[in-house]
Amino acid sequence: MKTVALASLILGALAALSPADAGDARTVRVKLGPGASKAVLRGVVRGYQSVDYKVAARAGQRMTAALSAQNGSVYFNIFEPGAKPGEGYALFAGDTGGNRFEGQFAKSGDYTMQVYLYRNAARLGVQAKYALEVKVLDSQTDGRSAGETSDAKVAGTDFNATGEIPCAQYEGQPMSPCRFGVIRQGAGDATVRVFWHGGGERNIYFKSGKAQSSDSPAGLRAEKASDLNRVYIGAERFEIPDAAIFGG
Repeated sequence: MKTVALASLILGALAALSPADAGDARTVRVKLGPGASKAVLRGVVRGYQSVDYKVAARAGQRMTAALSAQNGSVYFNIFEPGAKPGEGYALFAGDTGGNRFEGQFAKSGDYTMQVYLYRNAARLGVQAKYALEVKVLDSQTDGRSAGETSDAKVAGTDFNATGEIPCAQYEGQPMSPCRFGVIRQGAGDATVRVFWHGGGERNIYFKSGKAQSSDSPAGLRAEKASDLNRVYIGAERFEIPDAAIFGG
């Protein structure tokens, strides 16, 4: 289910290889009206083919997206403006985040929503129908009652968002995508939990949008590059976007 805050967000990052990058991608422009706008995108994916939906949005708008399909191996990813499936990092990765996303745009531009079959089904040439319901709103509350939080949790977890970020665990190791989850307390206070490929995890604690400490005895150093936080803990390295910290 859910969530990564869209926009520079969370970097759910599928960087090097998107599950559908071995096949052809069909691009479809989605036109939404002003204000609260909704569209249901229906289609079929087969094998390694994918469909890339382009949605224009403004910074500050919110989006919800929910996928339903006849095959459980159909997923969707979301990429921020400038990022491409198979090349850039995903803001939301469906194979870990589930079939629902909710978040806020941190940047203006075209967001790519990639619908694809996961490799287990793609390599068999499976064909599957799907429906992707997308809603973009100017409102911050999306119709919620006062006091109700919009930063819901990913189903079955304590995280407000999940995805991947670039990371490296050892000295000289090239950075590669690592799974992560974030628990937000609001106002830029958050805990980012990064899961190492070979097992284990690292917790990084943010205060007012800045990386302050971790659960490692090694010292922490952080640098800011636009909306990206570069965090160094001993030999460990991480690149964490502001959208993962602030969310919606």
